[in-house]
Amino acid sequence: IGGILMIIPIVNFIAVGYFIRVLKNLLDGVDTPLPEWDDFGGDFMRGLWPSLAGIIYAIPGAIVWSISMAMIASRSGFVNFLGVIFLLVAIVYYIAYALAYPAMLVSFAKKEEFAGFFAFAEIWDYIKSNLKDYVVAILLIIVAFAVASAVGGIALGIGVIFTEPLAMM
Repeated sequence: IGGILMIIPIVNFIAVGYFIRVLKNLLDGVDTPLPEWDDFGGDFMRGLWPSLAGIIYAIPGAIVWSISMAMIASRSGFVNFLGVIFLLVAIVYYIAYALAYPAMLVSFAKKEEFAGFFAFAEIWDYIKSNLKDYVVAILLIIVAFAVASAVGGIALGIGVIFTEPLAMM
C-alpha cells in the first residue's frame, strides 16, 4: 500500500503519515508498531506537516544559495569569493538540516503538533543525549536508502516503488 501511495503526488502524504504513526508507536513502546491502513485522512495530515516544515526550513538555504549564485556570476573577484563563502554556508545549512531531520520527526511524532519541528532545544537535547545511537541511525538510513535504490533499480526502477517505503520504515 505504501509503495503505491508513494508514487502518487500529494497522495504520498498518506504514506508519510503512516510512517509517522509507526514512529509514534515505536516511541510509545506499542507491541505491534505497524498499524492498520485505516486512517487515510489522519495520515494525510500527519504526512503534510513534514513537507510544510521542509519548505519552511528550505527557504533560508534557498535565499543564501540564490545570493551566492548571483555573487559568483559577478565579474568582481572579491564578490566571487564572497559568493563561494555564501555557497558553503548554504551547503552547511542543508547538511545540518538533513542530519537534524530525523530528530525533528521524532519531536513531531511525540508532540503530534507542527511545532515539534521547531522545538530546537528539545531536538538538540535529543541528539546530544542519544549521539552514538543517532549517528548509527543516520548511517543506517543512508544504507537503507542505498540498498533500496539498488534493489529497486534492478527491476528497471519499478522496484523502487516497493523498496523505498521499506527503507523509510
